[in-house]
Amino acid sequence: MIVTTFNVQRGRRPDRVIDLPLLAATCTSIETDVLALQEVTEDQPPVIAAACGMHVVFGPAIPGYGNALLSRAEITDVEVVDLPFSSRREPRSALLASIDGVSFAVTHLGLHGDASRQLPVVVAALLQRARPRVLLGDLNTEEPDVDPLQLLPPQRTFPASAPRRRIDHVAVDGIAVTSVGVLDEQPVGDHRPLVVALEHEQRGE
Repeated sequence: MIVTTFNVQRGRRPDRVIDLPLLAATCTSIETDVLALQEVTEDQPPVIAAACGMHVVFGPAIPGYGNALLSRAEITDVEVVDLPFSSRREPRSALLASIDGVSFAVTHLGLHGDASRQLPVVVAALLQRARPRVLLGDLNTEEPDVDPLQLLPPQRTFPASAPRRRIDHVAVDGIAVTSVGVLDEQPVGDHRPLVVALEHEQRGE
C-alpha cells in the first residue's frame, strides 16, 4: 500500500492562479493507493477523485475548506474531529476513516503554537480506532510528538521550490514501512508530496 500526503494550497500555481484541472492532473500523476490532501475546497476533491478513479471523502475545518482523503479502495467509518485553536487563528480539523482494514487520520495543524495542542487530540482520536493506524498531514512542526505512534524519518518538503522544513509527516502503528520519499516539485501547491510504502496484507473480497 502506497500512501501520500500533499498540501496542495487549493491547487495554486507559482503565478498564484488556482488551477483545478492542473491540480487533478497532478494528483493523477502520483502513483499511490491513498492520497491525503490538505488545503482543498469542498468542490475540488470530487473532481480530483474522478480524474484519479478513486473514492473520496472531505472533512471541513471551516465551511467549504479543509482536508480530503482519496483511496482506490472503499472508504468507511468517516469522522471529522474539530481541533482546539486560539480565538484569532484559523479553525482546524482532522478527518478519520477506515480503508481496507487500516485506520487513517488526515490533518493540517495550526500555526503559532496551536499545533502542540491539536496534535494530541488527533492522536487520541486515532488511537480509538483499530490497528493498524496511519497518521498523515501537514503538522506544521518539525519534531512532532506522536507517541505512541511511530514517526517516520522527517523529510524536507517545504517550501516546494527549495525544501528546508520538515513539517509534513507520516506516523504509523502496527504496520511495517518499506520506504519513505519526497517527490519532485509539482506544478501546484507550496509543499512537495511525501510518499510512504507500507507493507499491508489487504483483505480479500
